[in-house]
Amino acid sequence: MLNYIKESLKRKAARRKFRTYKHTITDHNFPGAGAFRYASWDTPLSMGKVITSDHYQYYKQFIKEGDLAVDIGANIGDTTVPMALAAGRKGLVLGKVKCLFVGLEKRGLFKDV
Repeated sequence: MLNYIKESLKRKAARRKFRTYKHTITDHNFPGAGAFRYASWDTPLSMGKVITSDHYQYYKQFIKEGDLAVDIGANIGDTTVPMALAAGRKGLVLGKVKCLFVGLEKRGLFKDV
């Protein structure tokens, strides 16, 4: 119970302060989807989130090759990526993120917004 309270306080503090975090890149190869790399932010809000083949198989039930899907509250993309794998190269998945400007700035696109 004490660990739960500590973790809860960490998450609340992480939501209140803007910080820059490092990221971890992992390699994956799912049957039917192929090989890809996934970068996740090492934040208290996203620690421990992983993408598995089960996630991909789950979204494949609902999203077919070529479909359009939207992930509202995409956060670190742990839902967006399996959805995109299910939609395939002919599909499109849009992820709505609250802190969009950080990503745009890192890619040099902030001035275009």
